[in-house]
Amino acid sequence: MVELVDLQRQVAVAWIQSEPGTKCTCVKCATKFSPEGIDGPSLICPVCGHMPDRGLCEYLLTAFPKRESPPSEPVEVVPSAAPPGLDDVIGNASAVAQIRTALEAHRARVAAGSKAAFPSILLAGVGGVGKSMLASIIAHEVKKPIRLQMGQSLSDPARVGDVLRSLKAGDVLFVDEVHQLKPACQEALYLAMEGGIFVPIGKAGQPIGTPIKLPPFTLIGATTDEWSLLPSFLQRFKYHIRLERMTPDELAAALAEYADRKKWAVTAGACKTLAEKAHGTPRLALRLLDWAMDVALAGGSEVIDDIVVKATCELRDIDGLGLDKTERRYLSILDAAAGPVRVNVIASQLDTLARRTVEIKIEPVLIWLGLIEKTQIGRVLTTRGREHLRKGKS
Repeated sequence: MVELVDLQRQVAVAWIQSEPGTKCTCVKCATKFSPEGIDGPSLICPVCGHMPDRGLCEYLLTAFPKRESPPSEPVEVVPSAAPPGLDDVIGNASAVAQIRTALEAHRARVAAGSKAAFPSILLAGVGGVGKSMLASIIAHEVKKPIRLQMGQSLSDPARVGDVLRSLKAGDVLFVDEVHQLKPACQEALYLAMEGGIFVPIGKAGQPIGTPIKLPPFTLIGATTDEWSLLPSFLQRFKYHIRLERMTPDELAAALAEYADRKKWAVTAGACKTLAEKAHGTPRLALRLLDWAMDVALAGGSEVIDDIVVKATCELRDIDGLGLDKTERRYLSILDAAAGPVRVNVIASQLDTLARRTVEIKIEPVLIWLGLIEKTQIGRVLTTRGREHLRKGKS
């Protein structure tokens, strides 16, 4: 039986080859690029290196005429349809209430004749809790284009200056992974946020030339590690909003709503099981649901039920807590050790993953689930972690 992703890939390749000039849009950083490759279409994003999880079709939003954007300008994201509104956000009631209040206050100032842009806002939280979606909602509510930049792509103050000078009055500049900005870039941005100017900085780190006046703009930063930002930069954000993981009930409701919009038939039990494996994050919950839809279609079923969910988890090697093979391997390393294990030792045994990857991508979930603990001399397995290993997949 041919897997659904293989069928998607065949269709995508044929579509690309039949449409000269096709450009694809990276779902992570929104870069538009030509998919031509030596051995056929290549969908690896040349900017952020993102690869699609579900075959080539993840990128195939539409065809664009061939044209290159100036490298100094940020990407302007113009969605094909309006994003969901604040009323559509499930969970994070406090964050939604704060954003709603900020938007209402901004509208009142605009009605009174103010020309100021919507104030700067920092959205913090683990990956997958909806920071990018809320940024899109804010831009839609203030009726301004949102321009996306990744923190690591703003490599120096000159690049920051290029981006700032390209903005128009009221534009929303969304910097994802803003904690990856270098200190000099953070300084350039907070001067722009506070004084509305860009100060050119030379290679020696000293101001050069004449400060450049900027139009009023909105900076939205998204981060998984807000405390690594310079205090002077962090304090310039008027709103500092933290998004929390959602409860299984909230996630199950979100999955049911998403499936309804897609006109997919999903049982309540399937939504509940997927939500319990999603670690409180909408992104993972939706990814699990998409995978389950693939399994259902590949097996000739039109309904995602408990049987399909079980088959999906077996195919993806996901256990009862939603852990994958790498996360279980992490637990096994601690289980085999005589005492606490340093994170760099763990990283070296996980296919030589970078220490930062382990700390940011793997450990937060294991700590949140109560499976491991951090100590001053290393990581240790908790009683619950040991019990989960003994129980095996469920």
